[in-house]
Amino acid sequence: MALCVLDARAESFQGPDVGDAAPSVRMSKWLQAPGRTPLGWPAGKVVVLEFWSTWCGPCVGAIPHLNSLAEQFKGRPVQFIAITDEKESVVEAFLTKTPVKAWIGLAVNSIFGEANPYRVYAIPHTVIVDANGRVAAVMNPTALDSAEIELCLAGKSAQASLPEVSDDTGKCPPIGVVPSQSLIGRTPMFQVMIRPVLTNQPGASRNSAGQPQAPQIYYSSRSDLGLSMPGGRLKEAILSVFNTRQTRLAFEAKLPNDRYDFYISLAPRNLLHGGHMLETVFSQAVEATFGLIVRRETRSVDSFVLRANASTGERLARDSGDRKDESYTFNEITGINRSLDSLAEGVENAMGKPVLNETGITNLYSFHLRWDQKDFKHPNSDGMTAALKEIGLQLAPEKRPLDIIVVRAVSE
Repeated sequence: MALCVLDARAESFQGPDVGDAAPSVRMSKWLQAPGRTPLGWPAGKVVVLEFWSTWCGPCVGAIPHLNSLAEQFKGRPVQFIAITDEKESVVEAFLTKTPVKAWIGLAVNSIFGEANPYRVYAIPHTVIVDANGRVAAVMNPTALDSAEIELCLAGKSAQASLPEVSDDTGKCPPIGVVPSQSLIGRTPMFQVMIRPVLTNQPGASRNSAGQPQAPQIYYSSRSDLGLSMPGGRLKEAILSVFNTRQTRLAFEAKLPNDRYDFYISLAPRNLLHGGHMLETVFSQAVEATFGLIVRRETRSVDSFVLRANASTGERLARDSGDRKDESYTFNEITGINRSLDSLAEGVENAMGKPVLNETGITNLYSFHLRWDQKDFKHPNSDGMTAALKEIGLQLAPEKRPLDIIVVRAVSE
């Protein structure tokens, strides 16, 4: 499952633990709430608090599930609240097309990082507040079910009432912290964990052949101080830790295809090293666990270069609205108020090779490209080049020295 992630660079990135008093978020206005509703949590109600944005695909994807739960608890002392930092006009336009069955809290510049007492660095992010105003659970919204809310209505903490929380439940403690540690109120100063996901437990999911299989990733979070990826594959963990794309990976050894729980937690002093300490610690753990070396290398690789020409400014469309959106598949790229860096990323995704944006253009544009292409395995560079030409851009194949993440076996 994808998340919309903002790297954590603050010295303290841990929000309130289960059982702590739920802090208020600085909001300016309610939408869809009764008139004269005070800006805060409704007294005596269980609150399902959701941090989200209209531009965040996983956030929008969770809306039907949350709406269904809101309908299920309609008329009971439960209030769903969705908080965003976007402009009122943007949110209202979104709500006309996608109903959200919750009070909408507008908190401009107040949902990410230190500005948010919940220390949110990736959305969607869900917090349950019990009727006494204390944090009862922290999770990804797709993991929320009616049982969690019923526990709170019964006066029990959805997480603290459990003796142990398995990592496949989707609970989302601070980045890098194993759920059971979070529940007992202790978080490690330093931790590295890689453990296999068990597939032979009662109730384990099964494939079409009836064979047990590991659960999918419920959430994945990364900051310069840690990684949480329960149920992930090694390749996915490498992409996350090194903050890179699949086109910038070079495999010289076979990777295991099994799923593992990855948890890394570093002390705040390591922020002085940026993300390099996370990369170093992760690489050492992978070498010790799998006998694989993961490192950055500069290599000359086949790439594409995106350039502008004299007609670019005339052909690219400017959008005066506040809405921002982007999507790309193997044969279509759409952007609304996006940079050409975003366009280059979509081209790279479709072509399967690195794409360098050398247009020198920093303005935001709206664009829509379509071209004939069967799938990701059969890129059509001629079709892509023609589609880009229509909006005044050139795509040229070149060899370039690039920073590549190389994976190789340890020499015996």
